[in-house]
Amino acid sequence: MDSVSILQTLANAYLYGWAGAAVFFVLFIIVLRQNTSKTTLVSKLKKENKDMEQQLAESSEKISDLEAKVESLTGEAEERAAEISRLEDRLASAEKELGEKTEKLKNIDNELSSCRKENAEIKTKVSELEKKTSEQEIAIREKDNEIASLVEKAESLGTELEEVRENLTLATLYIHMKKLYDEYMQDYTQNILKGINTMKISDLDMATAQAIFEHAMNSFFNAGGQPVQEEEQTSNEAEEETDTNG
Repeated sequence: MDSVSILQTLANAYLYGWAGAAVFFVLFIIVLRQNTSKTTLVSKLKKENKDMEQQLAESSEKISDLEAKVESLTGEAEERAAEISRLEDRLASAEKELGEKTEKLKNIDNELSSCRKENAEIKTKVSELEKKTSEQEIAIREKDNEIASLVEKAESLGTELEEVRENLTLATLYIHMKKLYDEYMQDYTQNILKGINTMKISDLDMATAQAIFEHAMNSFFNAGGQPVQEEEQTSNEAEEETDTNG
């Protein structure tokens, strides 16, 4: 794995961590808005229920007053009969309305219970999401540590690879120089053998021939620049080697 892939993996892990945090934040906002809407609805329904109870209390007071008037006005039954009938109709209507309001209040209570149950389920889901998010953060930290270790290993391997490349370059240079040296020595030996064959010396060994050849080559390249004493010394050494081998 090269350093580019490691950096890409690290960037992906970092983006995944932020994406998980963003999802959790969005879910939290949605749940909070739902709870706020339901709380507002419950408050509104409670206010309506309170208003209905107040209206019912007022209606009950009116009914009590009317009943008292009916009892006190028994002598005026005919005059009050129509009024009593109207009051009874109003009472029936109020009782009917009260029944409808009671049924509506019952439905509201059921909805409130359902909302509470739903709210408990949402809280449970939020707790689970928080737990999962915590586990994901731990996993991301572990991945970050692994990536840091891999980056460190990659840097170490890069250093070792650079050393191997340097050694390989030196080895290649050494092989090339060795090849040139072998070619030079091969040409050098062949030149000595050619010189021996040209001189037609059959009893001359390789060491003496090599010394004579080197002396001749030095004399050729120096073009008389060496002192006469060195030439005589080289000739004497060659003669001594010839006598020894002879």
